[in-house]
Amino acid sequence: MLKAPPPNRRLAVAALAGVLLVILVLRLLAGGNPEIVEHAYSRSIYPRMSDILTTATGWTSFSIAELVFVLLVVMAALAAGRGVFRALRSPAPFQTMGFALLRIATVAGLVYLVFLVLWGFNYQRQPLAVSVGLDTGAPRAG
Repeated sequence: MLKAPPPNRRLAVAALAGVLLVILVLRLLAGGNPEIVEHAYSRSIYPRMSDILTTATGWTSFSIAELVFVLLVVMAALAAGRGVFRALRSPAPFQTMGFALLRIATVAGLVYLVFLVLWGFNYQRQPLAVSVGLDTGAPRAG
């Protein structure tokens, strides 16, 4: 029976650090520059992505995102069970669990990064009142 190669922990740590660094930089840039998010993301990138996703998933009568979410939860539960089983059979169970948690954190970071790109930056937009030029001052009588 073939044995799996030993996990490269340095590579896994570097991958997690890279994902977290990209997320941090994007969040800081987006949070500090809502007008750039408005023009660069919300008015140019997001509409194109939305059109592609709508074309790809518009044939269904239900939300594909909900189906993907349910599949991700089921896959995560199966992977967690498999990881616990492997850790219990391993000669170094805590080390195996630690590496599994590192992989889980990396995947969670990637999922969050995909969310940011597909939708999340919309939460960093400038307020609607600013976008449409509404006066948000105190109301005046008459």
